[in-house]
Amino acid sequence: MLVAGVSFCFLSGCSSAPDDTDENPELMLSNYQAKIPVGTSVRNARAIMEADGFVVTETQQAKWKGKNGFTYLRCIRDDGIVIKRRWEFALMHNGQFITAVEVRPGLVYP
Repeated sequence: MLVAGVSFCFLSGCSSAPDDTDENPELMLSNYQAKIPVGTSVRNARAIMEADGFVVTETQQAKWKGKNGFTYLRCIRDDGIVIKRRWEFALMHNGQFITAVEVRPGLVYP
């Protein structure tokens, strides 16, 4: 029985992420759009993402999803142990307030 549990843990990556993490990018996006609605201050948005385990960096005139010139908070969190699910959010802003929340999920292999 222990072998089956270890095998499942190995294959699933043994996620240790907060409860709101899901493998569905659309659901994850809608969760964070609800937590950080348009109009949230940049300071509060950063605090929310950091509290959820994201590493947050400020980007200026950067590329996002193949387009240049965006200013946003880049928020990255890897969930799991062996094969990690990477959540990368862009919290677009105008310098004071969030104007859009977007996600770009991926997998990170050893």
